[in-house]
Amino acid sequence: MSQKTYKEGDINRPYAIDQTIDGGYIVVGEADYMGSGDKYIWALKFDTNDNIVWQKTYRRSGDTIRDSASSVQQTTDNGYILAGNAFISSGNHNIWIIKLESNGNISWQKTYGDNRDWYSAKASIQQISDGGYLVACDTPSDSTPNLSDLLVMKLNSIGEIPNCSMMGTINASTYDTIVVGQNTSAIVEDTSVIPSDTDVESLDTSAIISTICLGVEPDVDEDGIPDDSDNCPDIPNGPDLGTCVNNANGAVGLTCTNNGECNTGEYCSLNQEDRDNDGAGDACDSDVMCKGNFDYDKDVDGTDAFVFKKHFGRSTFNNPCPPDGPAPVEKSGQTTSQADYDDGYYQRGVDVPLPKPRFSDNGNGTVTDNLTGLIWLKNGNCFGVRSWGDALSVCSGLASGSCDLTDGSSAGDWRLPNRKELESVLDFGRYNPALPSGHPFVNVQSSYVQPIYYWSSTTDADHIDIAWSVDMGYSDVSWDSKASVFFVWPVRGGH
Repeated sequence: MSQKTYKEGDINRPYAIDQTIDGGYIVVGEADYMGSGDKYIWALKFDTNDNIVWQKTYRRSGDTIRDSASSVQQTTDNGYILAGNAFISSGNHNIWIIKLESNGNISWQKTYGDNRDWYSAKASIQQISDGGYLVACDTPSDSTPNLSDLLVMKLNSIGEIPNCSMMGTINASTYDTIVVGQNTSAIVEDTSVIPSDTDVESLDTSAIISTICLGVEPDVDEDGIPDDSDNCPDIPNGPDLGTCVNNANGAVGLTCTNNGECNTGEYCSLNQEDRDNDGAGDACDSDVMCKGNFDYDKDVDGTDAFVFKKHFGRSTFNNPCPPDGPAPVEKSGQTTSQADYDDGYYQRGVDVPLPKPRFSDNGNGTVTDNLTGLIWLKNGNCFGVRSWGDALSVCSGLASGSCDLTDGSSAGDWRLPNRKELESVLDFGRYNPALPSGHPFVNVQSSYVQPIYYWSSTTDADHIDIAWSVDMGYSDVSWDSKASVFFVWPVRGGH
């Protein structure tokens, strides 16, 4: 243990302390600026040995300043969030929130008021699971003059309250301080206080909730997704509630939370799914797998063109519907015949126009397949060989900063491709590797000598301890025990 004093000016008051993940701690409060009487927010970061890592004041310009910080917490990005007050006039302040980087520099700062003076506004702040913040403080009472009420605010990750006029800006600057800890000689002594029981009773309260600023965007279907971000604004299609959609004709059925709650031939459309990539969520898409007939109106709510223009501000659609009748089969790509009546002899199937280029190097460690829309890791061998279970895990855990990725992706965005997705990149007219000419991938494993397989996420229907795999050298599709070790090629996106 140690005890030290730290002095910046004549009067210094610490108001909050929080232990940090490195074992140290951060202290915030207020400091007197060079004996001027002005008070500025002061923050000091200490290591595990009580040494100062950094120390800074946060100062605004003005004739009289009486600012302080009353709450601090380390955030999930290893920065810090401070809550305090910014002086307005004698006895009155606004709430002041400062987001700091890990080195104490300001990331963003905002004040909160509603065009009236607030009292002391000693605020407390906590980061919550969605990356935003909850703030609690006092505010002048709407019903009783000279008294105060409790105010609770929900901020997003950058301190904003959408559609709320009580939020303002502030322009404090960061200044380094140079105080040095001085050893003190306080002596710990026992006291003779005797604890005694109290007769305090817990009582219910009758507080009335009133809204200063709603700050909530319209959400007609109440699925938790604001209408301007909801690709199906009239039918619940959010994170926890979806709608049963018929795979064949796109008909919409009951609400659901999983596929098991839907009828045979239906699936539960969740999380703003859009299988035909036309901008309309599957749950309210009248022709879920195609678009193109401007006069189409299967759900009798106005023509598709009218509804799309109303909701999304446009009247053109992306994926035209194929003609009625049997679905055509694509050519394999093999053009050389090795024997009469083989694939190269007949070359049956339809020519599917391939985008040019087929693949786009995004310059951030990813490659987009312009035919399927899938986004692949550019490096075809970032993880070496893995068992099937390990392959699932490393793909799910992949994020920007690994495997040469700078795409901003997070853990959970990537996955192990299924068998059809893995086969979709193959060109049966090429070998070693069996990929289209001019592809931008690197380190894709293939061999003239023996098959080199990549895992798919697809399990064999007859043996659950076996999964399918694809050889990138000669387009061989095979299966093997999930305990075997094969290469791994993550993908993200898809319908």
